[in-house]
Amino acid sequence: MRILHINSYYDNDGKPGFYKNLYDIQKDDVPITVFVPTHITYDSENRDFGDYTRIIKSYNKIDRFFFLYKEEKIFGKMCENIDISLYDIVHAHSLFSNGYLAYRIKKKFDVPYVVAVRDTDINIFFEKFFYLRKFGIEILKESSNVIFLSQAYRDKLLEKFIPEFLVKEISQKSLVIPNGINEFWLNNKYYNKKFTDKKTIRIIYVGNVEARKNVQSTIGACRLLQERGYTIDFKIVGKIKEKKFIELINKYSFVQYKKFCEKEELISFYRESDIFVMPSKTETFGLVYAEAMSQGVPVIYTRGQGFDQQFKDGDIGYAVDCRSVKDIADKIEMIKKDIISISQRCIEKVDKFQWKKISKEYSNIYSRLYRSK
Repeated sequence: MRILHINSYYDNDGKPGFYKNLYDIQKDDVPITVFVPTHITYDSENRDFGDYTRIIKSYNKIDRFFFLYKEEKIFGKMCENIDISLYDIVHAHSLFSNGYLAYRIKKKFDVPYVVAVRDTDINIFFEKFFYLRKFGIEILKESSNVIFLSQAYRDKLLEKFIPEFLVKEISQKSLVIPNGINEFWLNNKYYNKKFTDKKTIRIIYVGNVEARKNVQSTIGACRLLQERGYTIDFKIVGKIKEKKFIELINKYSFVQYKKFCEKEELISFYRESDIFVMPSKTETFGLVYAEAMSQGVPVIYTRGQGFDQQFKDGDIGYAVDCRSVKDIADKIEMIKKDIISISQRCIEKVDKFQWKKISKEYSNIYSRLYRSK
């Protein structure tokens, strides 16, 4: 059995990102190839994507404005450079950009595929590109399995975008499998966490500082908590992507900004914090929630987005309405009142995001499809 992964999202700021954790485990169990289509000017020198990866320059800037033309162009490049007949199963890591290629492979070479549904598939392609919806639905129909990172995204897709007569069919072959986190976090769980007094709350956010991450609402919630008598320390760690946030961060004395740092330094910031807060407007999954959990830090996440329903509400934190400063503040306060118990559950339950377990789930899917061919 040989697996062909199609992953145009493999590169993360010049690094292979979290996907490499999965591929490095899979390659020891089954032969894999990871096909990564890129812009014609892409520079892949000195980037360790694994010897199983084929980076193929496939499209130019103008092609991005013509979805089907671009995808057909990539499909042609893929067929020129990869012998598709060698593979038994295709794993597409997004519904539209990668799933269309898997769909074309099935139609031309009769190779079955599984397809993942990402944040951009739902909140960009389905939500805004109405003319492409029929292609998305067709890709889902032809797939053997549909993978969602969270129950929330599965429900949103089925309820909002899938015709009623297809809901049962798509639902029956849908699976919820989260992403995993780097073993570093699981190997360095923090069991000796100490918390501040009842009226002091140390909040942390880790990630890019941009409108989508909604740091402004977290700051609003911090101000409301101050009005309720709490002393707030809000630490923001990451890259500022939009200049307007520099002024916002500098405006409040309770906000501390730390530049992006590697995990070996970041772990100390988590350990010094009480609650992780990231009420993103959209989020496919959010690895940082799980990272925080590994350090005994309860989390605040957005209702209906990627991390929602990974656990029962109140178990390791709470879902919030990302538009409501009051809701965010209320949930922070609720965590604070039961923080020791919630913190302990975070450490106990974070193993759900172990890549070895997740890889095993995918292996079971591949094996079932292979046997049924």
